[in-house]
Amino acid sequence: MEKKIISIVMAAALAAACGGSGEVNQSSVPPIDQPKQAEAPMSVSSRGTASEAPAAESGKSKWRQSGTPVDSAKVDADIARAQKEFDAAKGNATKKKALADAFFARGELLRDNAQYASALGDYRKVLKLEPSNAKAQERIDEIVGIYNSMNREYPPEGQEPEALRKQ
Repeated sequence: MEKKIISIVMAAALAAACGGSGEVNQSSVPPIDQPKQAEAPMSVSSRGTASEAPAAESGKSKWRQSGTPVDSAKVDADIARAQKEFDAAKGNATKKKALADAFFARGELLRDNAQYASALGDYRKVLKLEPSNAKAQERIDEIVGIYNSMNREYPPEGQEPEALRKQ
């Protein structure tokens, strides 16, 4: 029950972050028997404007980068340091865990600021380092659920946008 409530709240937050009011503008809804026209993708901006990537052929609308710009300097530095130590240690398990934890921490910061597309990328990096990390998988499932509840595509792996950072 708690997961369902959290998913609903997160979906509402994502809708608000994407500029959606929850109401359907009938003039923008294509008739069921006509295919939706493709729109040109927009680029990611560090100023917080929406960006889009092409949607898959599932009939879902395109994903958008949204959310509140964040000061991620500390978590970015933690990731850079952990990556350097992990690379130097040639796969040391402790250093691998530290790197996964650093990506998870940034994912949490981005998720807490409704930057779901970017957070998704960090959680996926955690799973590459720690395939059995249940919390990262839970966060991925949560974000995918938010996008699905809004009938939106989510970014494919490797195409997640950079975080929106405060200037």
